[in-house]
Amino acid sequence: MKFIALFISLFVLTQVNAGTGHFHPTQIVKCKSDCTQEEASAVATKSLEHLVTKGKIQKSWLTIPLEKVEMKQFKKGPEWVLTFVDKNQPTNKQRLFLFITMKGWLSGSNFTGE
Repeated sequence: MKFIALFISLFVLTQVNAGTGHFHPTQIVKCKSDCTQEEASAVATKSLEHLVTKGKIQKSWLTIPLEKVEMKQFKKGPEWVLTFVDKNQPTNKQRLFLFITMKGWLSGSNFTGE
């Protein structure tokens, strides 16, 4: 009986601590080999739509054009970084960065570029 109570307690605590702030990577484009800059650029709108649907960003970002696409090297490897700029947002949230892996996965987004 104690085992069942312990199991239920651990399950509930795990679910509570999971929260909603984490991000699940989503394959946004299937590239024949490593994604090119053009392939990453082509899924900019689709990526924004996905983030809006998941409640990660405001719908207003859908109207903002892609400003820049560049490859950055991270600890886990290179990724395409898509940059959008909306001057109507608060200063610390004017630049939105989306991260696309070389295999076409939308691995995250933030306002810092890191």
